Amino acid sequence: MRIFIGLAFFLILVAGGTWIGWNWLANFRASSGQNSDQNEAYFIVRSGDNVPRIAKRLETAGLIQSERAFRWYAKYAKLETKIREGEYALTPSMSNAEIMEVIVSGKSIIHKFTIPEGHNRFQIAAALENSQLGSREKFLELTSDSKFIRSLKIATFKNTPDRIINLEGYLYPDTYFISRIMSEQRIIQMMVRRFNEVYSELSEKQATSKAIKAAGLSSHETVILASIVEKETGAAFERPLIASVFYNRLHKRMRLQSDPTTIYGMWNRDGYFRGNIRRKDLTEPTPYNTYKTPRLPIGPIANPGKNALLAILSPKQSKYLFFVSRNDGTHVFTRNYHDHQKAVNQLQKNPQARRGKSWRDLPEQYKVKN
Repeated sequence: MRIFIGLAFFLILVAGGTWIGWNWLANFRASSGQNSDQNEAYFIVRSGDNVPRIAKRLETAGLIQSERAFRWYAKYAKLETKIREGEYALTPSMSNAEIMEVIVSGKSIIHKFTIPEGHNRFQIAAALENSQLGSREKFLELTSDSKFIRSLKIATFKNTPDRIINLEGYLYPDTYFISRIMSEQRIIQMMVRRFNEVYSELSEKQATSKAIKAAGLSSHETVILASIVEKETGAAFERPLIASVFYNRLHKRMRLQSDPTTIYGMWNRDGYFRGNIRRKDLTEPTPYNTYKTPRLPIGPIANPGKNALLAILSPKQSKYLFFVSRNDGTHVFTRNYHDHQKAVNQLQKNPQARRGKSWRDLPEQYKVKN
């Protein structure tokens, strides 16, 4: 009888010790229970990470006090195989159990990332890297990888022989929600998928557009022209009229002579733009410089939004062949070179006309929305 009582007492002690140990492991804190929420840190768990590796990184980051205690808790809670990749917000005040609950949830932090209309792939790549959402180098490499590009099934290349040289024009300007564990490949796929969605919405207009048929533009060329229109004006209401000028020049076999195409040639050559354009840049024969190229540049020069695409599909009717900036985001349109030169002299060569003027003065309702 005494043996049974002793055994029962021993089992109670073991159970109690196990319960105490379990709770100690689960609730072990790096900060001795003090509130350290102000030290919130983002912690990334990647595919292939195991508990020992995670525990070591957590301890190095000061998010747990004991790597061993964390590993033991994960083992006894049978959570070792339930960890999911993601980016998680953790604090040193969290217990082992609380940290494990977060990193097995799979509820990764999502970051808002906006591409303004008219940004090019170099600017997008730099913004991704500055936001710590991707590598600039990898993004640019993928956007010019012919094998990867072919895998994307871009809407404008379904029934056209055009050869795309990079993804400029197809990284649709929009707001995206991106996790830091997403690869550059997945991010690009999101952007191209969004372009396909928008372009599909416009497919009927594209099929019936008299302007496109008259100019003999392919689907890819509509994107090229839309990208030029996007870069030429900060005033949204001007897009259809800007489009009409370029169509009129194409019909007359005139060079488009668009400064933004020259600037993109500099981007494409150097990977950046120094911020000013010189006379010698206008005469450099790059595949994008429409002062030298007789028709359209070799590819898009930026990523146009829906309204720029619509302007190409449904331009205004006009006889204008020239336009010059008023220095406030809008333009003066003219039909002949004489009137154009007159407007240039009045608005660009006259310092008084430029002083104190900026496209930022344009009323908000008229601006191209980013």
